[in-house]
Amino acid sequence: MLTHYLLVAIQFAGIAFFVITGDSYPQNGVVLAIEIVSVVVGVWAILAMKLHTVTVLPSVKKGGQLCTSGPYRVLRHPMYTAVLLLLLAFLLNNYSHLGLVVFVIVLVDLIVKMNVEEKILLSHYSDYINYMSKTKRIIPFLY
Repeated sequence: MLTHYLLVAIQFAGIAFFVITGDSYPQNGVVLAIEIVSVVVGVWAILAMKLHTVTVLPSVKKGGQLCTSGPYRVLRHPMYTAVLLLLLAFLLNNYSHLGLVVFVIVLVDLIVKMNVEEKILLSHYSDYINYMSKTKRIIPFLY
């Protein structure tokens, strides 16, 4: 369980880095578009999952059900997609080598977190294996 908290701490530290060190106001249309897509995907994922079952930890809340609607029809981890898109927008908006390193750290952290979470989901939901075969992790049609 300590690993779960460490994974979340790394994720939030990366987000905090970009919020504290960069200008979040979009400098061009591409950055603005990425930010908008990020927010839409993130909010859509939360609404589809139902707010009372959302957790930042790689775990299943009591009474939780496998969500396969909304963005979860295509992606198993749309909230991670939203986080990565937002951080990509922040990185592009205010590029630095350190920012790139932080982005890669968060990316690796989320991949590890997905692996941990998917093991939990496989043990909790008997139809998760079937769901995995029909969806991608964070990038539609690719990964």
